[in-house]
Amino acid sequence: MMIDGLDFKNKKKISGIQPDAIHLSYPYLIEEAGALYCIPETSEAKEVALYQVDQDSPEKLIKIKTLVSGKAFVDSSVIYYNNKYWLFTSVSGDHDNLYIYHSNALDGQYTGHYQNPIPVEQAFCRAAGHLFVVGQSLYRPTQNPVNRYGGSIMINQIEILSEKEFKSSSQFEILPDKAYNKGLHNISFADNIIVIDGKRKVLSPIMPIKKFVRNYKNR
Repeated sequence: MMIDGLDFKNKKKISGIQPDAIHLSYPYLIEEAGALYCIPETSEAKEVALYQVDQDSPEKLIKIKTLVSGKAFVDSSVIYYNNKYWLFTSVSGDHDNLYIYHSNALDGQYTGHYQNPIPVEQAFCRAAGHLFVVGQSLYRPTQNPVNRYGGSIMINQIEILSEKEFKSSSQFEILPDKAYNKGLHNISFADNIIVIDGKRKVLSPIMPIKKFVRNYKNR
């Protein structure tokens, strides 16, 4: 689903993903040459695919190319860094291995990193939002599921990144706020805004009814 604002009141169903029945999440956005692209998580299709966002109807995605395939990839993130596009991803159910691919073009041929799969600890495996650069340093946020799914976010500095080498170190941890003490697992950036999610437990007597209605509508 796509929303028009952070109040989540106006939702539009995303179209253009094939097959259209697969689960969608983690809609990673990247802009290039004035065009906006999306790499949604389509692990059920066992591929990482690049889509272009229709400027007139943002809920419509146009498939450009399958970047990598063959595994149930999740939380795939791409960044242009040191004259290459780098694709970081992991595989559903595998919390101990990171996969990196590189290409000379966003829609080009992606080659697997020499060290794939790269062994990592659980807290440094699955992505938790956009990679970002501060100064000359590249950082990668990751989900920390040690205490619970979406428990906290780790910010990791990528110290070495080449076609054959990779080295990363943890810098600090972002913990959930008191009001949303059940966890968080994504951080994103837009202009001068940082958006981070939060999870809390709310008891509501009408929640079972809401869930029934939502499931009925999505049939």
